[in-house]
Amino acid sequence: MELDVLFFVIFHGFISTCGLFFNICLFYTALFYSPKSMRSYSILILNYSITDFLACAADLFLQPRQIPTGFSIGVISNGLCRLFKSDTICYFGYSNLLHLITHTQWSLLLSFCFRYYVLYRPAPSTRNILLLIFFIYLPSFFQLISFMWAQDDSEKVKEIINRKFPDYNLTGQIVVGHTDIRNFAALYTICHITIPITPIYITILYLRKKILNHLEESRIHMTPDTLSMHNQLLRALTIQACLPSFFWISVVAYLLSQFNIYNSPSCEYLIFTCVMFIPILSPLVSLYTIRPYRQRVYRCIHQKNAHTPKFREVNEGQISPRQQSQNAVGLSNPQFSFFDASEQEDVSFGQEIRRYQQLLTERASQVSLF
Repeated sequence: MELDVLFFVIFHGFISTCGLFFNICLFYTALFYSPKSMRSYSILILNYSITDFLACAADLFLQPRQIPTGFSIGVISNGLCRLFKSDTICYFGYSNLLHLITHTQWSLLLSFCFRYYVLYRPAPSTRNILLLIFFIYLPSFFQLISFMWAQDDSEKVKEIINRKFPDYNLTGQIVVGHTDIRNFAALYTICHITIPITPIYITILYLRKKILNHLEESRIHMTPDTLSMHNQLLRALTIQACLPSFFWISVVAYLLSQFNIYNSPSCEYLIFTCVMFIPILSPLVSLYTIRPYRQRVYRCIHQKNAHTPKFREVNEGQISPRQQSQNAVGLSNPQFSFFDASEQEDVSFGQEIRRYQQLLTERASQVSLF
């Protein structure tokens, strides 16, 4: 196996595995720890996490290397699907991966539309949000159904690739694809992946500007909690809106290969490698930029310290009086509290946190006496 091919195979496996873990964390956090004020939006986050999780699973299963050759496309599978030694199973994974990528685009647009809608009207009900997700999924679902039955004979695809790239060794490889992409199923899939991304991104930028203007005009009339929540979600969506740049890199790599401008194994692997950064980084963005989720993750990491607080003995000679005074103020000030009391909906857990904060205050008083 060539060095660049080996690198992309290992890299694909690593990023896909990380993506599976990150999306499981996001799904669990959004399902069980979303505040009441963002329960409606959490449904969209769950839609994101499920879609991205399945995309990472499909990529790990397939690990595609896409080889465009004129009006033909071949896909070499280096993932787990090779264990089945079946072209049909690998093509099934390929079809699913493509339709998950397109659904991610529409889901991103829906998220921005939701944020703009709730600025003027009450948040939609759970039923209506699920219906919206269903409707935006229909184009991707139609793509999946039509594309799944458009598989051409693998041996013919291999022959086309061998004629175009005689130095490629396809012996023992699982190769799927299309001998002519001008048929309806293949052409619809290619157009559905490449064309909508530009108008979607323009719409996202327009909605973002409208939301920012409205927040600025309504800042006086909003409560601090409401304004903070809108800013957090908007920041998350703005960062997520930058993620399609990875998709554009993939589109450029595809067009370079499709029009015979530049062909190499690295460019062929890059087509799907860049796309997979989106379902990997998206859950991290949500977990970091949405404060309740970030705090929950932080609590899980420091769960032992949160439930069984331990304090180091303070040596009077090691800390200056000024530092001791600053520490005392920081520990006793609710503004610097380790936990946010507004999100402690469980009574028993809230009592435990209050006891913990009381211990911190008592310890601060002891330190300030030195």
